[in-house]
Amino acid sequence: MKIFELIKIAFSSIISNKMRSLLTMLGLIIGISSVVTILAIGDGSQSSIEDNLSSLGLNTVSVSYERNVDISPTEEFNNKDIEAIEEIFGDRIISAMPSYTGTGTIISNIDETTLSLSGSDDNLNEIEDLTLFSGRSIAETDLDNRRNVILIDDELAVELFGTTNIAGEKIQITAGKNTNQFII
Repeated sequence: MKIFELIKIAFSSIISNKMRSLLTMLGLIIGISSVVTILAIGDGSQSSIEDNLSSLGLNTVSVSYERNVDISPTEEFNNKDIEAIEEIFGDRIISAMPSYTGTGTIISNIDETTLSLSGSDDNLNEIEDLTLFSGRSIAETDLDNRRNVILIDDELAVELFGTTNIAGEKIQITAGKNTNQFII
């Protein structure tokens, strides 16, 4: 019986102090809403940042050395180093690949076009998750036979050839002092 009396006293206190009760409820509503809103914004921001970072390669590790530094031939990365990385890390990595980045200039009927070049091996598609619209990716036989094979985006394909269906076409690229012909 005592509980019912306490509830009765509480309701009569709320009714007799309407303004105080209204302000208390308003404070609780605003406080709880603010906390829920801040948590939702924080979770949404964290998810957005994680998505952006993963698209940049959050799960990718790049090991490199600075160019124009005196390094002996035994200190340079080579295929044995890549194989050692794959052996040491085993199932914890998807793939390891060597890469080279630089710039080059296309020799063609268009104005000089400077390209950002990235050399790689047949693991490129596995690591970068590329979608090819036309042609094929780099194959192990291309590497074994040391073929100059190149992948270009559809925008450059249209600029050079007027179409995106360019498998088997050839382009010449100058990088540094060397000019080489590449098969698309």
